[in-house]
Amino acid sequence: MKRAFLFGLVVLAAASAQASPPAAKWSANGTVDGFYRVDGKDVKLGFAHSQKGEAFADRPTIVVALSEKDSADAKDDPLFWHDKYGGTVVVTLQKNSEGTYDVIGSNFTHPAAKDGGANGIGMVDIKDVKDANGDLSGELFTKPATTLFDQKLDIDLKFKVAMPALK
Repeated sequence: MKRAFLFGLVVLAAASAQASPPAAKWSANGTVDGFYRVDGKDVKLGFAHSQKGEAFADRPTIVVALSEKDSADAKDDPLFWHDKYGGTVVVTLQKNSEGTYDVIGSNFTHPAAKDGGANGIGMVDIKDVKDANGDLSGELFTKPATTLFDQKLDIDLKFKVAMPALK
């Protein structure tokens, strides 16, 4: 009985591994400038990458990863990066019905953050988005009273990354 159960698990695991699509590749390094603070403690982000995200509500998304250490080789979901790439701000962007971009998801890691970081919705906004010449740029920011588990979260980051193919 145990062998049949274990065999079934092995077959199921192999089938699911083969059915999973390969991880998307991150773009070449772009630029990021500005500040990212938790409780007044800065982390200097120096790497900016993008990739096509999972469709949401039948519309494409773009994932932008801003990190302290280069995350170009990342194959796992940013939710599981923890300290691997230092401090990170990872946002999922989607074009809305007016043709502008919204942040529909975000992940944070920061050495000053309780539990290392978190993910959330509605904590980060975007403005001044430009989608031109194969690049996507914009400014990510938090409103003055934004907190991450009762810790002050302060973000103002301008980025420029390669626009991933969305088809």
